[in-house]
Amino acid sequence: MGEVERPRVTRDVPRRRPAGRVRSTRSTTMANRRKFIAGLGALATGSAAAMGTGAFTSVSADRQVDVQVAEDANAFLGLDNSSDPNDAYFDTGSDEYAVNFNDSGNSGSGVNPNANTVAKEVFKITNQGTQSVEVSLEANNSDDLEVQSPGSISAPGSDGVRAALSTAVDQLNSGSNTDSDGAVQLDPGQSVDVDFAINSGTSDLSGSLTISGDATTTNADQ
Repeated sequence: MGEVERPRVTRDVPRRRPAGRVRSTRSTTMANRRKFIAGLGALATGSAAAMGTGAFTSVSADRQVDVQVAEDANAFLGLDNSSDPNDAYFDTGSDEYAVNFNDSGNSGSGVNPNANTVAKEVFKITNQGTQSVEVSLEANNSDDLEVQSPGSISAPGSDGVRAALSTAVDQLNSGSNTDSDGAVQLDPGQSVDVDFAINSGTSDLSGSLTISGDATTTNADQ
């Protein structure tokens, strides 16, 4: 039997892409990104041109600040024993020191009644900072306590206690370090003692003493 030629049938079959192959959009994305960066750069350049090089209206920045509270002996304005016999009346049992004329540490339990008692160099004030300061004393709302000018100490005329800064030559450069406001100038490392005088009746006395240290005008302006 002879060969019979069959007609060819042509089918259009859609071409399949290999599995997992995705058309890349990288070129489009990068182009957009470049446009965005270029626009941002143009904005920054325009702002700089408008404000001028280095100009600014305000700046705000956060920084850490650490403040350490030290006991009186180690503070910048240091309060400590004077190393004299009367420093037994300076109580250093807590971080905030106090003056107590109620225990001598040698069987004494207070001052004599109806008598004047003077106790010099009870404690010392030391400038442990970095600049000169004017040190002064102030009595706080107390009928029993008052402050006397530096350089001398005497008991009040009636029941009460007086406190004063001493200006002994061996503690300061000269007596000229005492100003008219009752303050004593201390350079870094210098100290001054505090004296007390008591006019005692038969009642206990008490009061609060403020010790201030202010930077001198010359240093404060620098």
